[in-house]
Amino acid sequence: MSLTTICGVSVLRSLIISLTGVYLCQSLSSLIDRTESRISFFLWLLILAPLLVPELIVGYIWSLLTTQLIHYPALAEFVYSMLVLMRVVPAGIICYHMTVRPQISAEADFIRQSASTAGTAISRFSAQWNFFIRKTLVRIFPVWSLLFLLAFQEFEMASLLYMNSWTVW
Repeated sequence: MSLTTICGVSVLRSLIISLTGVYLCQSLSSLIDRTESRISFFLWLLILAPLLVPELIVGYIWSLLTTQLIHYPALAEFVYSMLVLMRVVPAGIICYHMTVRPQISAEADFIRQSASTAGTAISRFSAQWNFFIRKTLVRIFPVWSLLFLLAFQEFEMASLLYMNSWTVW
């Protein structure tokens, strides 16, 4: 494979991992917010545990499995992507909890949807885009960019699992 192809595959893999990771961060964050404080401490501990395990150990342990999957590259890619996903989601959850809350409440969004009839100022594309940015992207974009960068730069597990990545090429 050429470097261009490997970079394209790495970008595609990182996009899929980061988009899946954002969804998991939102789901796990709402789960943490709903639990009581005593249980949420153990939930935080369980979620952040993959950050405490060195990548070299994880890559060494899983390298035997990926050598057995040499004839199934899609399955080996899936295993590698899941390992990277489990590695980057804890950092995404930390980032998700540290970012600002949406500036638009659910009530304000309901009023916007109720008042947006055709021809009004609030129904224009610029107003809709402004609401989307202030409600959704203000919290999701930093998490997505962090997860993308963490997944794209990962090299230790890729080299131990014999995966094609731009950092190993």
